[in-house]
Amino acid sequence: MSMSKLDEGFALAVLKEDEKKPRTFRDSKHFQPLMVAFLCFGFATFLSVYMLYYMKVFIDVYHISTGWIKIVQALFLVWNAVNDPMMGYLQDIGCCGMTWIMDRRKVILYTAPVFAFSYMIFWFPWSTTNTVVTGIHLLVGLFLFDTILTLVLSAYCGILVEACSKHSQRVRCVVYAELFLILGGSIIFPLNVFSDEAKNFGRFQVGCAVIAVIGALSMTGGAYFLPSRHTEEEIEMIKV
Repeated sequence: MSMSKLDEGFALAVLKEDEKKPRTFRDSKHFQPLMVAFLCFGFATFLSVYMLYYMKVFIDVYHISTGWIKIVQALFLVWNAVNDPMMGYLQDIGCCGMTWIMDRRKVILYTAPVFAFSYMIFWFPWSTTNTVVTGIHLLVGLFLFDTILTLVLSAYCGILVEACSKHSQRVRCVVYAELFLILGGSIIFPLNVFSDEAKNFGRFQVGCAVIAVIGALSMTGGAYFLPSRHTEEEIEMIKV
């Protein structure tokens, strides 16, 4: 009995030693929190530019009318109220056999390029003279961007819990995510300098395109290197 206890104690000591000394960086305690932080950096770059500039661009550059702004904002208010619970519901039960929508990692991996595209819609005018076309442009841009944003953020909140099983790792995850959130938001400063606060609109468009590539790569890379985790609902749907 004493020998078996010694063997068990030795095995536990070896396991603890292995945890303390990861063989590669991917096995270390910092890898998964960093990948989650890259997701945060990606959507933070999009949000910082979107929140500061989308209305300014549509008013000053595209010359949208006040009436169309009111109509679009009213419709967007309704869509935003419907969109949030709908995206969460779809991630719980799936949609039209698309089981990947219940895998939070795959949601971000697959939708990151679409998210970048929805962000880019705002910065290339459909018209600067026809206010109806400009109003439809704003409506489509807001609806698409908000839909993908909701899908990505709900998946991100789940990943933040799933990727880190221990409390200490979750704390590390939150710290890294907050730091990368600040970095992502700070991308607005070089864009302002490069485009002279969007007064040089051609440069502004180039800067937004570069940010779209950076954000999409950051989110895709972070999601790609996170471990895949199948939900019980997805497994049941696959069996059926």
